[in-house]
Amino acid sequence: MLLLGCGMQLREGSATYGKWYGVELSEENKKLLQDFITAQSELGYANAEEQFVAGFRLGAKIILEIFEKDMDDEQLQSIIG
Repeated sequence: MLLLGCGMQLREGSATYGKWYGVELSEENKKLLQDFITAQSELGYANAEEQFVAGFRLGAKIILEIFEKDMDDEQLQSIIG
């Protein structure tokens, strides 16, 4: 399988703006690129999971604070056990 790596200068005003450079990747570099893409994907999933858990905990905390303000201790204990 042929895999190419390339880069392009996107900074306006640069002497090389709009120019690009490409190379055919060696087998070793293909493996490194695939490992990098896999790691990025796994990190993105882990970060999304952490953000979901943090948001869920925050929501639960807000709900409990509302209950604490609106209920007496007996009512609150019947809900949270």
